[in-house]
Amino acid sequence: MMEKIMILFFFILSSTSTSAELEPTTVSEMIEKSDLIFHGKITKIIDDNIEVTIIKTVKGKFFKKKIKIKQFQNWLCGFRYQPYEVGQQELFFIQRDSKENIWKIMGGGDEGEIPIINNVLYFKSAFSYCSQPTGNGILKLKNGEKIYGFTFDLKEAKKGISLYLQKEKEIKAKFLDQSILDYYPKNKFLLEIINEMICDYSRGFTEEEIAKRKFRE
Repeated sequence: MMEKIMILFFFILSSTSTSAELEPTTVSEMIEKSDLIFHGKITKIIDDNIEVTIIKTVKGKFFKKKIKIKQFQNWLCGFRYQPYEVGQQELFFIQRDSKENIWKIMGGGDEGEIPIINNVLYFKSAFSYCSQPTGNGILKLKNGEKIYGFTFDLKEAKKGISLYLQKEKEIKAKFLDQSILDYYPKNKFLLEIINEMICDYSRGFTEEEIAKRKFRE
C-alpha cells in the first residue's frame, strides 16, 4: 500500500513540474524577471554552452564583451528554432543561476532566444493566435531551413522593451482597472507585449473581453 502511495505522490509531483515548464513565458515576464537582456552574436560553441559577444545591452549590466551561457536543451515540449551555430544573432533574455554559477536562457520553450537576421527580429509568441499586430515573416536560410516569426525592426523592439521597463507600473495599473483593453502604444513591439499579456488568460480577462480588442492592423 505504501509503495502505491509513493508512486502516486511521485506521479503528481512530476506532473506538476512538467505543467509548470509547459506554461509559456511571455515577453513581459522575461523583461521583469531577467537579469540581463541583450543583442548578441554566438562566437563559440563549447560542449553544452555557448560563448556570445554582446553587441548591445538592453537591460542589466555586464562588464565583459563576451558571456558564457548554458545552451537550451530541446525536450518533448520545447524546441529551439534551429540548432546552435556560430554567427547566429539573437535577442537574449537570461538569468544568473547562482547555485550552478552559470547564465541560463529563460523559458521552457526557449522563449529567451529570439532570432535576429539583418536587423529584423523574428518573434514567435505562444499567444500568436490572437495577439500579433504585424504580418507573419518566413525567412528561408541558405541551408534550406526556415525561420518563422512575426517581424519587428530591431531598434523598435529594443525601444519597446525599454518603454515597458519605464512604464511597467502604469501598464500594471491599466490591467487592474481594465483600461489596458483600450491602450494602443505607438511602438509596435510594446504593443505586442501588451497584446500578449492580454491574451494570457492568467491575467483574468474572459474570451469575450479579449474578443473586443483590435489586435491586428
